[in-house]
Amino acid sequence: QGFQDGCFSYVEGGKGLFSLDLATGNVRTIMNEFASEMKFSPDESMLAFVDYGRKALQILDVATGDKIEFEHLYPDLLTDQYGLAWSPDSSKLAFTILLEACLTDRATSIIIADIASMSQKILVNEDERHLGSEKWLDENRILVSDWSENSWHLNPKTGELTSISQ
Repeated sequence: QGFQDGCFSYVEGGKGLFSLDLATGNVRTIMNEFASEMKFSPDESMLAFVDYGRKALQILDVATGDKIEFEHLYPDLLTDQYGLAWSPDSSKLAFTILLEACLTDRATSIIIADIASMSQKILVNEDERHLGSEKWLDENRILVSDWSENSWHLNPKTGELTSISQ
């Protein structure tokens, strides 16, 4: 599994992520660990990923290899994190946490992580509709949907949800 950006081909390879320079053929290791979810920032300077073992959201600076890890907001619950959605300016990241991932009676929360301040804000807290972040559309709208494919716009500043389908 992989993708190309015109200059490089990025390939997930078992344990890690590698880039292949399409002009020179050189291969570079970008990340050397298992991840259950990963997404490049729009400016391609950062890679957000969820560490498979710890289920922690991490941000990797692609140029330097430096990593930052966000505090897990539900450390006492079995969770799964997915739906990584970068803001268009690459400064924030929305993601979804599935709470009590192995139970049938579960809920989701949608979080905004601010990269510069290393802060997190819960926008949707323990929602039983199973809302999940999909794509950060613009400064005022994140596309979210539930498991029945109903969709909403989520305001990243206020947490207000506006239905766009039934």
